[in-house]
Amino acid sequence: MTIEELIEAKLEAKKKKEVFRITSWAIYMVLLFSFCALLYKAITTTGLYSFGDFASLLAFLLILLGLVSCANNYCQKEYYKALDHYKSCYIEYFVVNGLSDRFTNVKYSQDSTLDYKELKASHMLKVFENDDISSCDMFTGTYSNVNFSQSNLHVATYEIVNHETKKLAWKQVYWGRWIATDINKPFKGDIEVATKDFKETDIPIYLFDQTTDEVRDTKIKNEEFEKSFNVFAQYDSDVKELLTPKVVENFVSINNRYEGYFLCGFSKDKMYIGIQDDFIPGDPYKKLDEEKEKERINKEMEIITFFIDNFASKKQKKGNNKQ
Repeated sequence: MTIEELIEAKLEAKKKKEVFRITSWAIYMVLLFSFCALLYKAITTTGLYSFGDFASLLAFLLILLGLVSCANNYCQKEYYKALDHYKSCYIEYFVVNGLSDRFTNVKYSQDSTLDYKELKASHMLKVFENDDISSCDMFTGTYSNVNFSQSNLHVATYEIVNHETKKLAWKQVYWGRWIATDINKPFKGDIEVATKDFKETDIPIYLFDQTTDEVRDTKIKNEEFEKSFNVFAQYDSDVKELLTPKVVENFVSINNRYEGYFLCGFSKDKMYIGIQDDFIPGDPYKKLDEEKEKERINKEMEIITFFIDNFASKKQKKGNNKQ
């Protein structure tokens, strides 16, 4: 995949979008024309043959509307096909290449999804039984002998958006990348570190099952860290084990360089990393800035590798000591 092929796919998607937009407007124009024509015919025609004339006009307009609708459906399918192609080209050029620079055995599947049961069981996000959960663009690979998976995740919940009228609507809970690594962490309970932006932007973090174990918002003796992060844990000993002074400094450093929101959590034998921003892969109307896109990918890789480096290497050292 070259940058020229990527640009060509982007232009093709934009062209298909414009054609689809034109046919959509054509449907509205045909509907407006049909209403005016039928209204005019009903007002101006009288006599024995008026019903036959009216029926003929109606039949003609229905056929016209059907033809335009078929053309619109065809253009819509062509646009989505071109959009999927551009998205796959974008991911191959930027994401796959970006991951391959640091990870090994990188594999990509557009249609593979997350294990939703595992996601709910981790209690790292506010996910209920009837929530709308979707994921796509699954990546798998290896880094420092640690397997990982990454997917685009969207979670929306159906809840009251207006308490006066009791109006219900879908509300976004999470939109971003979700990464899981198979690390056997040495913690007694669940623990999560999240940027405070998650709560300030109405992205609720449910964390853990609070009916069984108390979850505390733990304070860290670092003023800059306290301004940017919330720490939730079941046991204070886990916090001391996880957040050494050096790790706290690295958290602050990454947060200062990254514009989005992120979290890192541990539950059972898994580490979860959530990265949330306004990024939509393969948007044909977004300006394609190669250097900026590569920089964004590299910053996300810094977050992922930081967590794996700190906590995977720590686990491996302890394992080696036991041996």
